[in-house]
Formats: sequence, C-alpha cells, structure tokens
Amino acid sequence: MKKVGADLLRRTIEFLLVAAILLSAALLALQFMKFQGNGTNRGSAQRERLRNILIVGKSDRRAYLEQVFLGAKSLARANDAAVDLYTGTSDTQELSTQALLNYASYLQADGIIAYIEGSDLNLEIPKNAQSRPIPMVTIGSYLPDLPQLSYIGANYSELGKTTGREIIGLIGESGKAILLDSSGQNDANYSNLMAGLLGALSQHPEISIKTLQFERTTS
Repeated sequence: MKKVGADLLRRTIEFLLVAAILLSAALLALQFMKFQGNGTNRGSAQRERLRNILIVGKSDRRAYLEQVFLGAKSLARANDAAVDLYTGTSDTQELSTQALLNYASYLQADGIIAYIEGSDLNLEIPKNAQSRPIPMVTIGSYLPDLPQLSYIGANYSELGKTTGREIIGLIGESGKAILLDSSGQNDANYSNLMAGLLGALSQHPEISIKTLQFERTTS
C-alpha cells in the first residue's frame, strides 16, 4: 500500500513538473510572439514616419538624374526619408513631364524632385490624397509660374535682371541697347532671361531698346 502511494505521488509530481514546463514554454512563446508583434508595429510606425521622395524626369535626363538620386539618397537616412527615381521609359513612347508628375501623385509621394524641360508649359502641380499640393523642388528649367518650394540651378530670371543692371551700368540711364535674339520657340529659359532683362531696363524709360532677330546657322 505504501509502495502504491509512493508511486502515485511520484507520478503526480512528474505530471506537475511536465505541466509546469509546458506552461512555462507556452508563456515564453506568447511573450516572444508579443515581442515580435511589437517589433512589427514599431517597424510599421517607422515606415509610416518615412517621407517618400520621388525624383522624376524624362529618360534622356536619366544619367543626370541618377547623380541627383545618389546625392539625395546620401542624405535620406539622416532625414528619415526614402528616395526613388522614376523616368517612366517605355518601348512605345516617352512620358511627358505632366504624366511623370501625375505618377508621383498616384504614388502619394511626400515630396518631388522634378526635372523641368524648357518646353514644359502649363504644368499642373500634383496633389496628395487630401487634395493639397505635393511639395516640389525643381531642377533643369525654371518656370516662375509653377508652384515650387525651390529651384536648384541657374535662375534665368535673376540672370536677366543682373544682365539688365550691367547694361545700365555700361550705357547709363538714357542710352541705347540692341538685343540680338537667336532663341528657338518655346524656350522657357530664354523667355525668363529676357523677361528679367527687360524688366530691369524698363525701370529707366529713357533707355532705347531694339531687338534684332536672326537664325543660327551651323557649318
């Protein structure tokens, strides 16, 4: 009888030990799953905090845009941002700058770096899901009427104003200036330069301005 009682007690203790081990293992598993879940949540929150910056431009500017991409990428981590490059090349046709901007809007980018061509006129600023303009920095050609945070490159409007001031410095406030015009059509850079130049000269109505147009010839 004592032997049977001892065996029963031993088996009960073994059962309790096994149950305790299984319970501990289950608790550890649950804690691990909870930790993994928290880690995933933190990762998701971190991804949500990332600012997604898209660089866009036509395919023939890709070599230049890749350098812009590398420069932006080198600063992205420190600014909690992710950077991508899209030129929208296809086998059939080249995408317009407006189509590239629309694609950035479709992706809901937080910011855009856009290469603007001199012939890009009447561009519509891309908007986010809240119908707010997506912040945009432009490179290439400067279009003063295009809403943009900043322009990186030669500001042809300011260059024109500077040229106008230099002309005034050379001929005085009542001299005569002859402008040689050899620009092509739809050249936004030239238009901006001339607008700045003529704006500076118009401050002195006494200055006589004559424009001579001619075509460039190549040998």
